[in-house]
Amino acid sequence: MVALGTGALLVAPFMGFADDKVTLCHFTDSSTNPFVEITVSVDSLPAHIAQGDVIAPADGCSALGGGGGGGQV
Repeated sequence: MVALGTGALLVAPFMGFADDKVTLCHFTDSSTNPFVEITVSVDSLPAHIAQGDVIAPADGCSALGGGGGGGQV
């Protein structure tokens, strides 16, 4: 389980993250492609959230104005 801050986000294995991975919209700081989709270990989730990344919505990062692509970290 991963807890962030005061418990605002809890990620438990039973939530369906395959192989302890989670797909994120990774913030790029680009005006033309602000997010790219990446898949990371749930262990790195707190660091990614702290940098502005968000858990990808079911319809992908394009719903947030970002592109696809990316890969595993």
